[in-house]
Amino acid sequence: MTVTSALRLVPADVLDDLRHRAALGDAVQDVVRQTELLSVHHAATLYALRTTTARADTATAYLNAATDDLTVFVLRRSQAVRLLDAIDTAELPPAVAAQIRAACDVLEHGGEEGPG
Repeated sequence: MTVTSALRLVPADVLDDLRHRAALGDAVQDVVRQTELLSVHHAATLYALRTTTARADTATAYLNAATDDLTVFVLRRSQAVRLLDAIDTAELPPAVAAQIRAACDVLEHGGEEGPG
């Protein structure tokens, strides 16, 4: 049995064109892969940025709440000192007057040793 195969001849310029198109196709695939990789990196960076921003916002909220609490504490302490200073200790027993003065000193100096 004789097998004959058909041989098809393709002109060189057509082969060159096909080779050029194949090279362009490979280049396009490389660009697509690089674009996909960059997209993944961009998404990861964006996620990290949003997470960091959310943490910063939470930290800012906690600091604002702490500042508000501290402001209220300072105002209450100041009011307590004014009220204790307004008490006329001349008519009180010496022990009570001493306690009021000690309370004022503690409030004014934050529990530290007062002067003298």
